[in-house]
Amino acid sequence: MLNQLFAAFLHALPYGLGAAFMVFMAIGFWRGLSLRPLDPDERVPDPKSVSDYCGGPWGPPPRWARRLFGRD
Repeated sequence: MLNQLFAAFLHALPYGLGAAFMVFMAIGFWRGLSLRPLDPDERVPDPKSVSDYCGGPWGPPPRWARRLFGRD
């Protein structure tokens, strides 16, 4: 009897964990939709890419890169 009860528990465990995870994700999604928008001075600045540090997206590559690839 105890073995069958334990087997039933193990069978239902993934379903219970999956349902709890879905509820957790639904609450997080709803909380994300209901948050107030940030003020412009509180916003995190956009991250810079490597090309922005090396002269912008349309700028020429730095001198060391031109020398490295033979474009100088």
